[in-house]
Amino acid sequence: MITGNINNSQHVKRLHPCLQRGLTAVQQLLSDGKDDGKYAIEGDQLFVMLMTIDSKDAEQCRPEFHAKYSDIQVCLEGHEYLGFSNQERSESVSEDKLEAHDVAFTDTINDERFVELKGGDFAVFFDNEMHRPGCHFDKQGKQIRKAVVKIHQDLFI
Repeated sequence: MITGNINNSQHVKRLHPCLQRGLTAVQQLLSDGKDDGKYAIEGDQLFVMLMTIDSKDAEQCRPEFHAKYSDIQVCLEGHEYLGFSNQERSESVSEDKLEAHDVAFTDTINDERFVELKGGDFAVFFDNEMHRPGCHFDKQGKQIRKAVVKIHQDLFI
């Protein structure tokens, strides 16, 4: 996992070029005033989903991982906590949608920790890295506007 802020150009320019392209695409979509939706940037190799969600208690958010795509989770408005682990993934899959949607869910994350995102903060989760997006800890759901950039593993070669 990598964290940063989309507005910190010194940090962003040190990232892999495909991560830079994804973050630049988010900034351009926002500058263009785009609504929530899916936007192809480089076909199905790199695309952005803009969305507005209500955060949930961590217990209600499902841990997930992807096999072919890395995620850049960008918090645009509000506060979002994301669960993650630095350990190698060993959790048992409770729902496998890898073939159809490149996502599998587990019931837990081993050695789970949380990172808070707000105001342009992002977290990169590479393929097979466990993460639990959309969480809050204040017992009251809050609306979050976010972008999820999906980057196919082939772009890292």
